[in-house]
Amino acid sequence: DRILAAGTAISGITNGRLTPTEPSIYGLSGRVGTSGQNYLITGGSDRTIRYWSFSDVAKCYNVSGIPLSQPRPTFESINTGRNSRLFLCRPMPFPKTGEVESSKIPRKLQRGAMRPENHHRDAILDLKKVDFPMNGLLSCSRDGVIKLWR
Repeated sequence: DRILAAGTAISGITNGRLTPTEPSIYGLSGRVGTSGQNYLITGGSDRTIRYWSFSDVAKCYNVSGIPLSQPRPTFESINTGRNSRLFLCRPMPFPKTGEVESSKIPRKLQRGAMRPENHHRDAILDLKKVDFPMNGLLSCSRDGVIKLWR
């Protein structure tokens, strides 16, 4: 499960380097207030950009980072007390070989060569919303790649 939480959890030093215990969030962008649309966009060590809607969990989705062959995750919101909610992103398991009849495999998974997947190949370090010259989101990853998402 992926829990929305800001910060980095470090278990300690292993073989001379820091080892995160869970995927960590490094980049945040969003709008949180008392009125209007409240949202947060996160990116981190799992190379996934997620959009979290605080008004309607059905509007939460992954912007990038899920391979085309992987089932979409589910998002949920849990009330944890007065004026407090926990947002979760739960990845769906892959069906095991032989569990799915070939006639039930989605057509896009039956074809041969596919277009390259549009996501970062290393940890996402920062996110910035841009308004000019067009609306979009800039993301940068540890391998030096910068992407513009519209």
